[in-house]
Amino acid sequence: MTVGRRADAGPRPAWRCTGPLTALGKQSVARNALRHGLSLPVLADPLLSKEVIELAERIADGAPDPEIRELAVRIAEAQTDIQRVRDARHAVMGALIAEPGKAPEKTKELVALDRYERRAVSRRKSAILAFGVERLLRDHK
Repeated sequence: MTVGRRADAGPRPAWRCTGPLTALGKQSVARNALRHGLSLPVLADPLLSKEVIELAERIADGAPDPEIRELAVRIAEAQTDIQRVRDARHAVMGALIAEPGKAPEKTKELVALDRYERRAVSRRKSAILAFGVERLLRDHK
Protein backbone atom coordinates (compact mmCIF):
# COMPACT_ATOMS: atom_id res chain seq x y z
CA MET A 1 0.00 0.00 0.00
CA THR A 2 1.41 3.38 -0.90
CA VAL A 3 1.73 6.25 1.52
CA GLY A 4 -1.05 8.21 -0.22
CA ARG A 5 -3.52 5.35 0.01
CA ARG A 6 -2.60 4.69 3.62
CA ALA A 7 -3.26 8.31 4.48
CA ASP A 8 -6.66 8.18 2.74
CA ALA A 9 -7.61 4.98 4.53
CA GLY A 10 -7.03 6.39 8.01
CA PRO A 11 -9.21 8.68 10.07
CA ARG A 12 -9.86 12.11 8.60
CA PRO A 13 -7.90 14.97 10.05
CA ALA A 14 -9.75 16.93 12.72
CA TRP A 15 -9.79 20.11 10.65
CA ARG A 16 -11.99 18.32 8.11
CA CYS A 17 -14.59 17.37 10.71
CA THR A 18 -15.33 20.75 12.28
CA GLY A 19 -18.21 21.92 10.10
CA PRO A 20 -18.42 24.72 7.60
CA LEU A 21 -15.66 27.30 7.54
CA THR A 22 -16.97 29.89 5.11
CA ALA A 23 -19.56 32.51 5.99
CA LEU A 24 -21.89 31.13 3.31
CA GLY A 25 -21.54 27.59 4.68
CA LYS A 26 -22.23 28.72 8.23
CA GLN A 27 -25.24 30.71 7.07
CA SER A 28 -26.60 27.66 5.26
CA VAL A 29 -26.14 25.35 8.25
CA ALA A 30 -27.79 27.86 10.58
CA ARG A 31 -31.03 27.46 8.61
CA ASN A 32 -31.16 23.66 8.88
CA ALA A 33 -33.43 23.55 11.92
CA LEU A 34 -35.77 26.19 10.50
CA ARG A 35 -36.76 24.20 7.43
CA HIS A 36 -39.75 22.50 9.03
CA GLY A 37 -39.62 23.54 12.71
CA LEU A 38 -39.71 19.98 14.04
CA SER A 39 -36.71 20.51 16.29
CA LEU A 40 -38.70 23.10 18.26
CA PRO A 41 -40.12 21.60 21.47
CA VAL A 42 -43.89 21.17 21.36
CA LEU A 43 -44.44 23.09 24.59
CA ALA A 44 -42.67 26.15 23.13
CA ASP A 45 -45.61 26.69 20.74
CA PRO A 46 -48.67 28.08 22.61
CA LEU A 47 -51.19 26.37 20.30
CA LEU A 48 -49.46 23.00 20.45
CA SER A 49 -48.89 23.41 24.17
CA LYS A 50 -52.62 23.72 24.76
CA GLU A 51 -53.21 20.64 22.62
CA VAL A 52 -50.60 18.67 24.60
CA ILE A 53 -52.10 19.66 27.95
CA GLU A 54 -55.60 18.65 26.84
CA LEU A 55 -54.39 15.29 25.56
CA ALA A 56 -52.36 14.72 28.74
CA GLU A 57 -55.48 15.38 30.84
CA ARG A 58 -57.37 12.71 28.90
CA ILE A 59 -54.46 10.26 29.24
CA ALA A 60 -54.05 10.88 32.99
CA ASP A 61 -57.81 10.46 33.43
CA GLY A 62 -57.92 12.76 36.46
CA ALA A 63 -55.12 11.03 38.35
CA PRO A 64 -53.93 13.28 41.20
CA ASP A 65 -50.40 11.80 41.28
CA PRO A 66 -47.93 14.34 39.79
CA GLU A 67 -45.71 11.57 38.42
CA ILE A 68 -48.61 10.06 36.50
CA ARG A 69 -49.53 13.51 35.15
CA GLU A 70 -45.92 14.19 34.08
CA LEU A 71 -45.73 10.85 32.27
CA ALA A 72 -49.05 11.66 30.56
CA VAL A 73 -47.52 14.94 29.35
CA ARG A 74 -44.52 13.02 27.94
CA ILE A 75 -46.87 10.71 26.03
CA ALA A 76 -48.91 13.66 24.75
CA GLU A 77 -45.77 15.54 23.64
CA ALA A 78 -44.50 12.54 21.69
CA GLN A 79 -47.91 11.95 20.11
CA THR A 80 -48.13 15.60 19.08
CA ASP A 81 -44.63 15.37 17.59
CA ILE A 82 -45.67 12.31 15.60
CA GLN A 83 -48.65 14.22 14.23
CA ARG A 84 -46.44 17.21 13.35
CA VAL A 85 -44.08 14.93 11.41
CA ARG A 86 -46.97 13.31 9.56
CA ASP A 87 -48.40 16.73 8.66
CA ALA A 88 -44.98 17.81 7.37
CA ARG A 89 -44.69 14.59 5.36
CA HIS A 90 -48.07 15.25 3.73
CA ALA A 91 -46.90 18.75 2.78
CA VAL A 92 -43.68 17.39 1.25
CA MET A 93 -45.60 14.71 -0.65
CA GLY A 94 -47.97 17.39 -2.00
CA ALA A 95 -45.01 19.49 -3.11
CA LEU A 96 -43.46 16.42 -4.73
CA ILE A 97 -46.63 15.76 -6.71
CA ALA A 98 -46.87 19.43 -7.71
CA GLU A 99 -43.19 19.65 -8.73
CA PRO A 100 -41.87 16.24 -9.79
CA GLY A 101 -38.61 17.82 -10.93
CA LYS A 102 -37.59 18.37 -7.31
CA ALA A 103 -37.78 14.66 -6.44
CA PRO A 104 -34.16 14.28 -5.19
CA GLU A 105 -34.49 17.25 -2.85
CA LYS A 106 -37.90 16.14 -1.56
CA THR A 107 -36.66 12.59 -1.08
CA LYS A 108 -33.96 13.87 1.28
CA GLU A 109 -36.63 15.75 3.23
CA LEU A 110 -38.74 12.60 3.49
CA VAL A 111 -35.76 10.65 4.83
CA ALA A 112 -35.17 13.35 7.46
CA LEU A 113 -38.85 13.28 8.41
CA ASP A 114 -38.64 9.52 8.86
CA ARG A 115 -35.83 10.02 11.38
CA TYR A 116 -37.91 12.55 13.32
CA GLU A 117 -40.88 10.19 13.32
CA ARG A 118 -38.84 7.20 14.51
CA ARG A 119 -37.47 9.25 17.42
CA ALA A 120 -40.94 10.49 18.36
CA VAL A 121 -42.42 6.97 18.19
CA SER A 122 -39.57 5.68 20.36
CA ARG A 123 -40.14 8.47 22.91
CA ARG A 124 -43.88 7.72 22.97
CA LYS A 125 -43.26 4.00 23.44
CA SER A 126 -40.91 4.51 26.40
CA ALA A 127 -43.28 7.06 27.95
CA ILE A 128 -46.23 4.66 27.61
CA LEU A 129 -44.22 1.87 29.23
CA ALA A 130 -43.18 4.13 32.11
CA PHE A 131 -46.77 5.36 32.49
CA GLY A 132 -48.10 1.79 32.68
CA VAL A 133 -45.46 0.72 35.21
CA GLU A 134 -46.10 3.80 37.37
CA ARG A 135 -49.86 3.19 37.36
CA LEU A 136 -49.36 -0.46 38.28
CA LEU A 137 -47.05 0.47 41.14
CA ARG A 138 -49.46 3.14 42.36
CA ASP A 139 -52.48 0.80 42.17
CA HIS A 140 -50.70 -1.92 44.19
CA LYS A 141 -49.56 0.27 47.06
